[in-house]
Amino acid sequence: MRIECKHCNTLVILEKKGSYSTGNENTGRDYYWKPGSELDHNLYECPNCSLPVLISIQGLSFGGGDPEDPNQWPTKDPVVLYPSPSFHINPAIPDILQAALSEAIKTHQAGVHTAAIMCRRTLDGFCAENGATKKNLAANLKELRGNGTITDQLYEWADALRLSGNEAAHDVQVTFSAEDARDLLDFTVAILDFTYSFRVKFEAFRMRRGKSAGE
Repeated sequence: MRIECKHCNTLVILEKKGSYSTGNENTGRDYYWKPGSELDHNLYECPNCSLPVLISIQGLSFGGGDPEDPNQWPTKDPVVLYPSPSFHINPAIPDILQAALSEAIKTHQAGVHTAAIMCRRTLDGFCAENGATKKNLAANLKELRGNGTITDQLYEWADALRLSGNEAAHDVQVTFSAEDARDLLDFTVAILDFTYSFRVKFEAFRMRRGKSAGE
């Protein structure tokens, strides 16, 4: 199994350099894993750029089983803890939108700066997930602004994403810099984070404070 080193954007087989462990075998551990080798808490070195990489498979609980038996290993994909990814996908975002956002991020990280097309696709899915009923993205965004799903500021960002996605899809003469692509992804992440995380947290906070004031 190969891992993409985020330092040098190269697929490599990592070289183990050190280990450590925490937790309890019976209650579950966070193991750091070297592909093709023993389960362990490991720190690796990229053979291409010589920089460190830390990888995790979390939450193993063997319950008296054999940690050396691959059949008892978890099926969850390895998670690169360091270097940290450029973009964080909030787990509160619906799976279908996480998948679309992940594609946009991968497109950008591959150096294809027309990731604006994938951001626009993510917005289409966002509108559908939030019950928009119009025939095109422009009208759907206006509907979501009108019913309070998105604020005026988020609407402005989303409409800029829509227009950029249209340009990327239909005008071969339009180019996007890496900075432009990064900004568009940041706007997409912000829209999803606000809708599915920050707004929910704020409503929960307001309810708690309201109950406290009522007491």
